Amino acid sequence: EHRDMPELDHEIFGQCQAALLNFERLLAERFDAKHALNMSLVFSLQLSGLVPEAREAAMERLRRSATDSVVTYVRQFGNELAPEIASDQQFAFKVFLVPQLANHRSADTLAVDFVPFDPQDPAQMDQYNKTVVLMKQRVTEVRNYGKYLRDDVVAAVVNRLFWNFNGWHHTQCWKFFKVRPPGGASNPSKCDIRYCQWDSTFRQYVYTDDWIDMLVSELEDKDRFIEIIGKEPVAKVAEE
Repeated sequence: EHRDMPELDHEIFGQCQAALLNFERLLAERFDAKHALNMSLVFSLQLSGLVPEAREAAMERLRRSATDSVVTYVRQFGNELAPEIASDQQFAFKVFLVPQLANHRSADTLAVDFVPFDPQDPAQMDQYNKTVVLMKQRVTEVRNYGKYLRDDVVAAVVNRLFWNFNGWHHTQCWKFFKVRPPGGASNPSKCDIRYCQWDSTFRQYVYTDDWIDMLVSELEDKDRFIEIIGKEPVAKVAEE
């Protein structure tokens, strides 16, 4: 995935790290610790500000591929997992990195130090959960935070409608409401920013919560659906 689909990095980094740690643990348990690949977890140095030309070229190719559908599949898979699995460190290894004041530590102190906690200890878990909540409340600005790709919009809308809704329907909707220019437009950023925005880095459109809410509100009515889409809606088949 690093070579062919770098956009997935942030989606499955925790799962990849957990798989590596699980493999390391298995080696130690089955063949003794002396056969482990490493004695401790290693953090790689990140130079996120530098993007090689080769990576840019790869990302450009991926913009024309099925990346959106793969990311959507990964997210849906994660959302359907039982909470006890999704929160298990053996499924996805996730940590908060907190700056450590070193004015009272020796110069040769490790740069990364892990503070263990016991998930079975209610007091520790209560403190841990409070810390997580505080950190979530201090979310820094992230590019396209709270925005959705087309397939994400389709999945959200179809989940709230009685009718089938797919990518073609979505295209008819943005054309009808004129929320964005057509593909290949000389000025792709000319959007109704309440509903749609152009990401110049990844050269694709992203959509807002308001767009999803408006689609659901407008398409709930059969006659309005026909006016917008140009065809009668087809009721979803109930799953057995």
